[in-house]
Amino acid sequence: MARPARRRVPRRVRGRAGAPARRGKVPKQPYWIAPGDGRSAAFAGLYEFWRDRTKADDDPDRWLVSTTIITTDAAPYLAEIHDRMPLALPSDAWDAWLDPAVDARGAADLLGLGGPHDDVPMVAREISTLVNSVTNDGPGLLEAV
Repeated sequence: MARPARRRVPRRVRGRAGAPARRGKVPKQPYWIAPGDGRSAAFAGLYEFWRDRTKADDDPDRWLVSTTIITTDAAPYLAEIHDRMPLALPSDAWDAWLDPAVDARGAADLLGLGGPHDDVPMVAREISTLVNSVTNDGPGLLEAV
């Protein structure tokens, strides 16, 4: 039986580019999604270190790290792009989210502060499909189309 991840970490981002999955041969339209106020956002995340018992005690690869971003239903204004989104924590919850003294119930309460509402409003804009290839790079990729 797997242990639940216990350590909390915010994943700070200024924005994210990506394209939602589409069925059929409809081309993927990528979007740049970022906090509406231009500042960074912190997505609620978890991490855990796992001991690989098949490795020797002195093997530097004996520890595995697993991470996850907690998601929630998409905000109504983003639901046309995707039905889920990372749970963004309001900035006044960041310290508590990282505090190891906050127990599981307290962490669950903090998750109720984030989500698809106006605490951390996001904006989305269509960007070039050039971001769909790792061979392309540069700030122009994030310009609105």
